[in-house]
Amino acid sequence: MTNKGRQESRWPDVVTEARAGLIPECDDIEDEISARMKRTTKVVRILKAHARLPTCGSEEQAITDLMADLRHYCHDEGLSFRKLDRAGYLLHLEEKTGRGDAR
Repeated sequence: MTNKGRQESRWPDVVTEARAGLIPECDDIEDEISARMKRTTKVVRILKAHARLPTCGSEEQAITDLMADLRHYCHDEGLSFRKLDRAGYLLHLEEKTGRGDAR
């Protein structure tokens, strides 16, 4: 594995450690922001591709489809969509207000 590959595979570990207080936040904030941006970019790319399909037609419908798919997945795996949706919302607020995101 290349150095770049090793570094990219470590991103989730670094973010997890930072959130657990094992790495001072000031040392890892840039890594966490970068990891979040990469994650968001991947989701947006998939969403926009789905929206262009003739069976979809809009970003709003693509988001609706994605939410329904996540609900199906949670149901099949015995996970609480409501609990995970709330956790996602709280993480969004934390990232938006506590991480320098101006949006």
